[in-house]
Amino acid sequence: MNDQIGELLVKENLLTADQLRQARDDARTKGSRLGAQITQLGYLDENDLTEFVAKAVRRSLHRSGGIRDRRGCHSIGSRGSRKPSTP
Repeated sequence: MNDQIGELLVKENLLTADQLRQARDDARTKGSRLGAQITQLGYLDENDLTEFVAKAVRRSLHRSGGIRDRRGCHSIGSRGSRKPSTP
């Protein structure tokens, strides 16, 4: 997921390819997460990164139809519906 988020940040012009490369290298070297490095390097503020990731996850859930629990009910991404889904 980190790589996908990084690529999306570049695609949306929130990071340059060089900034993403630097953040990835630093994260690998320090054993930290990509997002932590992006904020620590000052490329994005933590709130902006969090908001971006939340929007990306919502878009992904919307496209996939949400997440279903073991009973086949939509548990996330379905506007609060708890109705059993149909295959």
